[in-house]
Amino acid sequence: MKALTVLTAVATGIGLMTAAPVFADMPDGRTTGAQTERSAITSRFQRSFGHAGLLTIWSSNEIFGITQDKINNGMLHFNQAENSGVLSGYRDNISTAEVPISALVGISDHAMVYTNLSLNGFSASPDLAYASGGIGTLTVEYLNMPSDNLTWGIGAIAQYAHTNLKQNDGKINNPWGGIRGDLLYKMNDHWALANRFVAQWGNARSEIPLGFATLTDRQHTALTYWQSDLVGTYSDAEIGFLPAGWLMHPRLGFAIEELTNSSSINSLGTKVDKQKIHYSEGMATLRFEKPVYGPGAWSPQLEFGLKHEFVNSFDSYSNEQNFYYSSVGLGRQIGKDLFFNLAYVRYDGFRGNVRNQTFKAIFSYTF
Repeated sequence: MKALTVLTAVATGIGLMTAAPVFADMPDGRTTGAQTERSAITSRFQRSFGHAGLLTIWSSNEIFGITQDKINNGMLHFNQAENSGVLSGYRDNISTAEVPISALVGISDHAMVYTNLSLNGFSASPDLAYASGGIGTLTVEYLNMPSDNLTWGIGAIAQYAHTNLKQNDGKINNPWGGIRGDLLYKMNDHWALANRFVAQWGNARSEIPLGFATLTDRQHTALTYWQSDLVGTYSDAEIGFLPAGWLMHPRLGFAIEELTNSSSINSLGTKVDKQKIHYSEGMATLRFEKPVYGPGAWSPQLEFGLKHEFVNSFDSYSNEQNFYYSSVGLGRQIGKDLFFNLAYVRYDGFRGNVRNQTFKAIFSYTF
C-alpha cells in the first residue's frame, strides 16, 4: 500500500556495542597477580583471544547494531517516501549514548558464562524522516574453550526497544527474543577468525496519530544475521613504527542479514504487505591498542578504515554505499576484576548524507 504505510521494526538493535579488555602475559611470559586470582579459564580465554584481537569483536555488538541502523533508517525513509512521494534527499545524522555492563565468570576448567546488559538512547537530527528512542538488551551466553585456539558459545538475547517517530509523532514498541552463536578460532600466532550467528523474533506495535484517529498496527518480525571477521596480530617487535608494548590488528570483516516483516491488517482495515529486506557489507580496518598487564594499567585504542555496502534494499534514499570508519578509546583496569573503557565511534558516508556516532562508557567484570 502507498497510503499510511506503517514502520514497524525500526529499533532492533541500534548502536548495541560493548568491549572487552585485551589481557596479555607479561613480556617475559609471566602472568600478573590479578590474572592468577581470576579463574584459570577466564584468564586463559582473555590472554589467548585478547592478544589475537578477537575479544573486542566477540564482546561487541557494534557491527550488528550499525547494520540495524542502516536497515531501520532505510525503512523509515521508505515509509516516508511511500506516504509523501519524496524519493530522494534523505539524510541520517544519529547520535547514541550507551552504557554496557558485562561479566565473564568461569564455571569449570573449560567453560564460562558471559552476561551483558546494555542500555542506550539515540537521537537523530531533524530530517525528512527521523527518530529517537531507547533500547535495553540482555545477553547470556555459555562459552566452551576445549583448547587454547578454539572457543564456541551459544546464548540467549532479550531486548526491548522504544522509538519515537519525529516526523509524524508516532511511536513503536518492539520486544525481541533470540539466540546467538559464536565461534572463535586462532589459526596461528598472527591470524584468527571470529564468526557470529544471530536469529531474533519480535512483535512490533506502532501507533501514529492522524488527527481524526490513531492508526495502529502490529507485525511479527524475524531476522537472521551472520558476521565473520579475519583479524591479524603484529607486535612492536614486528612492526617498526609501533610504540613499545603496542599491537596492530588488521581486520577484514563481512556481515549479512535478512529481515522479514509479516503482513498485517492495520486499525483502518488496510492490508500492509509482507516485507523482506536484504543487507550485506564488507569492512577493512586497522586497529592499534596497548594490552592491559595488570591493575592500574591504561589501554589506549585507535581504529580506522573503510566500509562498503554490497546489498541494501533501501540504499537509494540516502544514496550512501561507502563509509569512513573511526574509533578511539581509553581503558583502565581497576583492581583485579573490573575494566572500564570510554570510547567514541563514528561512521561517515563519502557523500556526507550519513553520519552515525556513538559515545560509550563500558564496564567489564571478570571472575
